[in-house]
Amino acid sequence: MKKLIMFDFSEKNAFPLLRNLLDADSSRLFHEQHEIKQAHPADILTDKLLYLNVKFQTFWKNSSLETQWDNSKNNPKGDSISDYILELDSFYDSLFLIIKCFEPPREQDNKDATRWLKGIKSVRNQKFLDSTSQSQKLFRDMANKLKHGHVSISMLTISNHKNIPVDGFYIQSIVGPNDQRGPDPDIHQLYRGAATAISYNHFALHCTA
Repeated sequence: MKKLIMFDFSEKNAFPLLRNLLDADSSRLFHEQHEIKQAHPADILTDKLLYLNVKFQTFWKNSSLETQWDNSKNNPKGDSISDYILELDSFYDSLFLIIKCFEPPREQDNKDATRWLKGIKSVRNQKFLDSTSQSQKLFRDMANKLKHGHVSISMLTISNHKNIPVDGFYIQSIVGPNDQRGPDPDIHQLYRGAATAISYNHFALHCTA
């Protein structure tokens, strides 16, 4: 079994972003002044990180399971991948709530923080999008497929150039006539004429970075 990677989000071990939120000047915070009141931004971040950590631990633990399929479609390995991807997407959305905490109330409030920030032309929001949109594209695209498309998670194992097995997965969808299924072309780009997949190690490192 793979060793679990534990994270500590306590105030004592706060990383720079969390520390900045904990120490934020109250005069710069507007989370309780909006029509739709919000928690303190440090609490938003901590809560979402704890949820994300739980999903990651299950994802990492189940990566060592053998792939098994049965008539009940019991697939804890694939389910934990899907759950982790969706939680990553939810975590990213929560960051817009944090940005909103630093914007004073303007115009009509909206439960969708992303739309509200766009509507007020938030400079903070645009800077955040410019610096993160590319890095989050991988899991955002996969999350959208899982939420809105008829797709599933499929596992595979290949051997690298040193003949060492590498475990991974791909998003499977309908890719041709007669219910032909394969790697979703919107997620898995071609490389030397073959569709790419995602290794567990690469995905874990990419998403925790």
